[in-house]
Amino acid sequence: MSRLTEIASNYETIRVVCHPNADPDCLGSAFAIMTSLKGTFPGKDIAVVAPDGIGAVSSKLVSYLGLAAEESLPEATGLVILVDMPSMDQIPSVKEAVKAKRIPYVLIDHHVRDKAAATSAIYSVIRRKSSACEIVYGLLDKSTMDVKVRQGLVTGIVYDSRRFLLPPDTSIRAVAGMIRKGASLRLAVEMLTNEQDASEKMARLKGASRVK
Repeated sequence: MSRLTEIASNYETIRVVCHPNADPDCLGSAFAIMTSLKGTFPGKDIAVVAPDGIGAVSSKLVSYLGLAAEESLPEATGLVILVDMPSMDQIPSVKEAVKAKRIPYVLIDHHVRDKAAATSAIYSVIRRKSSACEIVYGLLDKSTMDVKVRQGLVTGIVYDSRRFLLPPDTSIRAVAGMIRKGASLRLAVEMLTNEQDASEKMARLKGASRVK
């Protein structure tokens, strides 16, 4: 049993919280954690919370995952798991609730370590990786991951690693392992490509026609 699973076993209502305008790395990580914990603890109330919305670049991924994120923490929240953010300063409403109700939290991130936030967490995993998805992939039981979870993680890694530019060695190995189990690099790239709608295309064409 992983440390994260061991901690989660002590709480009935768990929320995996995303940063504002949640990007594919944040959402892929959150979905993987939620799915893993739900599989281990089917009777628990576990969901993803995006208190300040989901970014436009994540729309295709959210649709693929079938993810319905909540907007706020429920009253009964027993544990908060923060992903892809160094502290709760980005999400004031969650920070206020956690502080007022003394809700314990877990911190999983790949950014610069916030000493105060890491110290206050009951468990923190802060590593220098290309993405939060890469960290989560290393934390969870790979034998229980389905293709949808792997695809979400691959998409998040491709997005946050800037197509494997940061750092290429570990991110490529992680993605290669998931591709061997059914994930698709091509699908990840497609989900990160947002087509312009018809009105935007027309506006650009009209603008180009005026150029001399």
